[in-house]
Amino acid sequence: MIKVVSFDLGKTLIKPVIQNSGLCKYIADNLKVSYMIMKPFYRSHFLERRISLSEFCAALGEDNQEKVLCLIENYYSEKKYNGIYEDVLPTLSKLKAKGYRLVCISNKPYCNFTYLSTYNLGSFFEAEIYSCDVGVAKPRPQIFQKVQSLLGISSTEIIHVGDSLEGDVIGALCANWQAVYLNRSVAIDGVKVDGFKFYSIINSLLQLPLVLENLNN
Repeated sequence: MIKVVSFDLGKTLIKPVIQNSGLCKYIADNLKVSYMIMKPFYRSHFLERRISLSEFCAALGEDNQEKVLCLIENYYSEKKYNGIYEDVLPTLSKLKAKGYRLVCISNKPYCNFTYLSTYNLGSFFEAEIYSCDVGVAKPRPQIFQKVQSLLGISSTEIIHVGDSLEGDVIGALCANWQAVYLNRSVAIDGVKVDGFKFYSIINSLLQLPLVLENLNN
């Protein structure tokens, strides 16, 4: 029986400002480096803190660390998010009223200082877990397992909701959790199969309480 609902943050609960790209692409564009080449080094330094800034720069052939630091500062000097989606508060309120425990799991750069409390959502959640704090990022199952251990629950008691098929859905399934794929751009809902594992699809968080009710029956 599902007792805990885990949420991704950006593009699941929080609206992005459409004209702004993510930090990874922003740095890649400004350094004139291939995004795909930079992506694993970005993950290792910014999301998981496994390598230093100097190692990150060296991997990209950039010998000016100050340039990268300036890019980070410039990126975060602009507003990157535009508040929460309209379906967030009613959904969280309904889930809390039904007795579900709520947590947040997000891949977040260490230089991003926004939290659930930034959007007045902190009171809904029992815990918020960020990749930069635990040293592992989605879709690696270890970040999901850390949450499971923290809460003292089994994998059958938790479900993860997010907008990324790779990071949220596949990551959760690999940790033996159930998963809900939130695709706000497509008017479809239902169930799909990945290998031998099922995951639900919704286009609004307002559909989530019914999904949970059906899974628990």
